[in-house]
Amino acid sequence: MCFTHGYGKYVKGTGSIYQFKEKSEVSGNMLDYSGRVRYFTPAELLRFHGFASTFSFPKEIPIQKQYKLIGNSLSVDVVSFLLKELLIDANFKSS
Repeated sequence: MCFTHGYGKYVKGTGSIYQFKEKSEVSGNMLDYSGRVRYFTPAELLRFHGFASTFSFPKEIPIQKQYKLIGNSLSVDVVSFLLKELLIDANFKSS
């Protein structure tokens, strides 16, 4: 699921949440999982989007604003791949 600008404010339709697994065996059935859930942190979302591990928001930016800014982001890895493919394709067609 993508993470939208409303992440952390609304639960449904804004992005995934992390559920701590309480059982020891691995199962594909979500009913076998119980326990606590939490939102991903802004730092975790930045990594999902491909931002450098050294990137962080200034401390004065509230967490809701961070979620909103990240939710409007594109994946750096995906955009990089697409640009490379477009440039390769453009170079191939021009030669």
